Amino acid sequence: MRYNPLKGKVVVEPITEEKTKEGIFIPTNSKSNTIRAKVISISSMRDLSSEIEEESIVLFNKNKGEPLEDSLIVIEEKDILAIIEED
Repeated sequence: MRYNPLKGKVVVEPITEEKTKEGIFIPTNSKSNTIRAKVISISSMRDLSSEIEEESIVLFNKNKGEPLEDSLIVIEEKDILAIIEED
């Protein structure tokens, strides 16, 4: 199923584990107040100055957003705290 979020909204998929350069999977810390997530879909009616793109890895507060099926979450674009760039 494809979600097309309305103005100012972003659909993200939380990242439940991270992979190291050596290929080892590490579970994310559930005690953290923030969630790392992969951007799945972005509103087509968004602010043109936004740097957020599909497939970006972002950080947001775990108390924000509305859950959807398939473990996806809809959040406000303004609630994204940071874009994480991997080296």
